[in-house]
Amino acid sequence: MKKNNYVIYAIILFIVSAFINVQAARAQSDFSGTWKLDTSASEFGGIPAAQGAIRQLTIAQDKQKIKVEKLMVNPEGKEYSFSETLGFDGTVVENTVPYTSPRKISKAASVKTTEDGKGLVLSSKYNVEEENQSKWVFTTIELCSLSADGRTLTIAKTSIIPDRTVKIKAVYRKQ
Repeated sequence: MKKNNYVIYAIILFIVSAFINVQAARAQSDFSGTWKLDTSASEFGGIPAAQGAIRQLTIAQDKQKIKVEKLMVNPEGKEYSFSETLGFDGTVVENTVPYTSPRKISKAASVKTTEDGKGLVLSSKYNVEEENQSKWVFTTIELCSLSADGRTLTIAKTSIIPDRTVKIKAVYRKQ
């Protein structure tokens, strides 16, 4: 009888420790910090680096949401910044991008963690209205991952534009 109790306790202990390990493995990565683009480690898919990726990201994250402040450059070479807060529940958030040209851009975006909790998937749909009133739409999917030491952020971005698909790998270093 005593031997059976030890076996039962061992099984219970194994199940509890396996559950704890699974929960720890699913813990969400923390992307918080200021990240600067490393152009030498990035791939821009045949477009200029300044247009291909965000120059700097400042991220604040908690268990429910992520706030991202972006420093970017438009095709005319002018810097502008954009901030958005997205919840991890997958809710689509709509924003107007403060683009510094006659072009008007609205964005609908959502974010979710990858199944293993180590990465993020950001899905966005952009509605663009040109100065001449012509309109077009493009979508992006961004897979964000951290290096094991948490000092490098890699964003693999696929943009589906009306006349082509562009793939970019942007590598950022934590400041």
